[in-house]
Amino acid sequence: MLLKKALKRRAVWCLSFLLALSLAGPVLSGKVYGATGANEYGGPIYPLLSMNKLDHLLQTDGKGKVVIITFFASWCPPCRKEIPQLVHLRDKVSEDDMLIIGVSADESLPDLNKFLDRVEINFPVYLGMDDVFKEFEVTAIPVMVLYNSDGTVYQVVEGLLNEAMFNSMVNHLLGKAYE
Repeated sequence: MLLKKALKRRAVWCLSFLLALSLAGPVLSGKVYGATGANEYGGPIYPLLSMNKLDHLLQTDGKGKVVIITFFASWCPPCRKEIPQLVHLRDKVSEDDMLIIGVSADESLPDLNKFLDRVEINFPVYLGMDDVFKEFEVTAIPVMVLYNSDGTVYQVVEGLLNEAMFNSMVNHLLGKAYE
């Protein structure tokens, strides 16, 4: 009887350990350490983004700023073409004036991290949870959501935004040319 109880406790402990390890696997195997990490270009990456976390970011980090949320995936050619515009924008516009958030539709953190190892991104990038995509009604990518500094949505752009139109929108939001 004691042997059965001991074996049962050991089996439960082993299963619990394996479950915890499998849940931690994506975090341990990628470049994400705990809640945050950094890609090799200094751009922060964050593991998962829920709607609650995004609401918190918009209310705190985005308060009084122009905000751009870009929904993308590493396997999406138009998305990859759009990223250099955002990197250039982040270089030119102060974090005091603008918040840029990347929300990836990649399947896993390792997939996203492989992409971030190859591409220079200097703004926070999250792996989006389903509730974020549902809330923003994202059914295709890329999608860019631009907010005025008062927190209202200025424009939702589905598909690749050409550079001239992108610059025009950003200049309008900032009230000045950023280049």
